[in-house]
Amino acid sequence: SYKLPETIEKIEYNAFGDNKYLVNVDATSKLKALPDAAFKNCASLESIVLSEGLFTIGSECFMNCTSLKSICIPNGVKSILFSAFENCSALVEVNLPSTLVQIQMSAFINCSELASVFVPASADTMGDRCFGYLKAPTAELNTYIITKVENFEVSGYANSAAEEYALENGFAFDEVYCDHSETELRNFRESTCN
Repeated sequence: SYKLPETIEKIEYNAFGDNKYLVNVDATSKLKALPDAAFKNCASLESIVLSEGLFTIGSECFMNCTSLKSICIPNGVKSILFSAFENCSALVEVNLPSTLVQIQMSAFINCSELASVFVPASADTMGDRCFGYLKAPTAELNTYIITKVENFEVSGYANSAAEEYALENGFAFDEVYCDHSETELRNFRESTCN
């Protein structure tokens, strides 16, 4: 286990990349952004606790973290960048915050165990293949075969980016009806992130 010092405000590109010994990380510090490739290729990383002050998860940040099973992205995060969780093949649960605005292209591609995702109403931009897709290399250099995760389901609100993404990509859409108070929703989110 590793705990970032609480006073840390910035880490550099690929700061923990390729570390095969990281299993659990507590990143509840003053970080405002996780830079590109910060934990890339940390194949043993099983869990990470992120800080509420975080705004951005960088490109390829958790790429190839093949032991990561769940991620609770804290309130405050507005952007999940390109390929942030690509190839997180053990990932079964993603909890997105109500502050999220954009999920870029391929953010969760090749998360083969992820069968569904709830996308909050705040997310107004969902990039190509951000959820529900797999990619496999071909014999030709830098070319891939793209396929869908079988029976992938998107949950969200009617007339939202989530519904549009599901319809455009041929995924099942589970409409969520807002009959709970904001406090009840926040309490539910906190209980599932702990």
